[in-house]
Amino acid sequence: MSGIAGTDNGKAPLPKELTDFMPDFLKNSMESNPYFSAGFGLMGVGAALAGLRRGITFGAGAAQRRLLISLEIPSKDPSYLWFLEWLSANGKREATTLKPGQPQIKLYSHQLSVETAEKKQQDSNNVTFSLVPGPGTHWFRYKGAWMQVKRERDGKMMDLTQGTPWETVTLTTLRRDSGLFADLLHESRKLAEMGTQGKTVVYTSWMVDWKPFGKPRRRRELSSVVLDRDVKQRVADDLDKFQNRGQWYAERGIPYRRGYLLHGPPGSGKSSFIYALAGHFKYNICLLNLSEKGLTDDRLNHLLVNAPERSIILLEDIDAAFNKRVQTGADGYQSAVTFSGLLNALDGVASGEERVIFMTTNHFTKLDKALVRPGRVDMIELLGDASTDQAGELFGRFYPDASTEELHAFIDKLQEGMDAGYSVSMASLQGMFIRTTAAEAIKYLPMLFEEWLESCIEYLRNTLNISNNQEILKQTQIQFINSDLSDSTTGGLPRDIQQQELLFPSPSKGILLQVISITDIGISAYNLKLNRDQKSALKLKLSDGRISVDAFEYAEIPWLSLSTPIGSKLLLKNVELLQGTLLLTPFNTQQKNGKIDDFDKYRDKIINDILDARLGRVSERTTNVASASTTANTAADVIEISD
Repeated sequence: MSGIAGTDNGKAPLPKELTDFMPDFLKNSMESNPYFSAGFGLMGVGAALAGLRRGITFGAGAAQRRLLISLEIPSKDPSYLWFLEWLSANGKREATTLKPGQPQIKLYSHQLSVETAEKKQQDSNNVTFSLVPGPGTHWFRYKGAWMQVKRERDGKMMDLTQGTPWETVTLTTLRRDSGLFADLLHESRKLAEMGTQGKTVVYTSWMVDWKPFGKPRRRRELSSVVLDRDVKQRVADDLDKFQNRGQWYAERGIPYRRGYLLHGPPGSGKSSFIYALAGHFKYNICLLNLSEKGLTDDRLNHLLVNAPERSIILLEDIDAAFNKRVQTGADGYQSAVTFSGLLNALDGVASGEERVIFMTTNHFTKLDKALVRPGRVDMIELLGDASTDQAGELFGRFYPDASTEELHAFIDKLQEGMDAGYSVSMASLQGMFIRTTAAEAIKYLPMLFEEWLESCIEYLRNTLNISNNQEILKQTQIQFINSDLSDSTTGGLPRDIQQQELLFPSPSKGILLQVISITDIGISAYNLKLNRDQKSALKLKLSDGRISVDAFEYAEIPWLSLSTPIGSKLLLKNVELLQGTLLLTPFNTQQKNGKIDDFDKYRDKIINDILDARLGRVSERTTNVASASTTANTAADVIEISD
């Protein structure tokens, strides 16, 4: 039988690529081996190479398990942000040169993110761009050891508590250097604490977690709050005594928590005092809004139990959250928190330990006795309007160069107003001191006592140089119509208006009220979103500067519409009431025009928020911008009657 072409004795030659690298004895033995020539040899070589590859992989894995160690930090863990801030601070690269400066570590990375810092100034903006490590793989040396950082982001998984993609950071280094992980994390936490050193961190609830709200604020000194000295000292001494008696509480089986209630008129310094106490005792503040949409009894209890350490939990305007044990809210909106749930969260079986709660209210008499009983509220203090001592101390701080005669003149004028039955808040005094000199503060102090007319006339004569009496009268009327009634009048609505059936009947001259919100309840919110020129039946909220009340367009008033300015004045007389709501008609309502610019600029927002609330999109508690502004900027009580 003839041989196969190109072979000796019918044997297939070995591939040249293989024989070039073989020793002669191995090459000869393979060529002379009939089984190898038949193809079994090549199969054996392939199997051997595959086995060698698997062995190398297994060996590398075993070596990695023995020689390397990894640390995973999920985004849920607090140290996640600490480490990223530490990595950014130490591995930052300026965007202008893309060259490392002189960081504490040497970072090698090809995946970068931009970090923009913008400082707005009066005439220009100072913007700095820095390139920091982004998602990807990075390398750096820390204390002589190489470390790999993998920052991974899972686009399919979300952190439901934050609404952000789930992220992890994995650190890998030699097993012998595993002790550096603890050093690195301690260093990261130390750097994070440096950012809050000497500052107060304000937290707000985010789902079931507490998250910092804005940047840490500089601590406020307790001495910076001007209050009645006895009240300030009593609260500060009590809190100081409480924080040092943990063992004493435990030995007697008493829950280690303390509750405080500060009540008084708006502007008396309740919130400022709590902020100063937090700074003095190095506490942080957790703001909790009981009217927050989505807040339930379980979530409320979870938040109170899991509040950050050394934090004051602050419940402001607690009277606005519940009225006769029913959750209050505008136009029927109610959160899911019950009065029973609040009581149980404060001191129930599942309530937390080692906790300080401060509550504030402008209307102490509205609070349920079960809420303020001992155990839930351990200390109640009244922060009233300014006394002559407080006002004098504040005057001296704002005007350190004022003479003794000026100080006495200010105190004497203040005392005259108090003797006449007037009062003034510390917030009002501070607001006046910010914009006036010492002489002007003495001169215009009566404005804070509702002696608006006298101050207005003096302003027209001395500042605008108007001497004609007729012109002064005309300008005074214009100023009054465009003023906030909380500044220019002492109110007039009866406090028991819900029990009234007829308001200011003849021969009364009536009462002047201002519009603070308006909507149309006769047309669907969806149609009003499309076209506000429609009109059916208007619902308004009116105020005399002290009390606000709902009103309904009972009969069509042609000049009244959604375009009516916020702050516009209405003169009411012989108005019937139905369950505390004014029934407006063309015969009992007169148009006096005017508007309050600071309020009217929010008119579109007020209307939009009301419509959104009717559509179930937001809580309407945020819509009454004018009422909120009135409450915040006047010493008087603005009492919500409509609820």
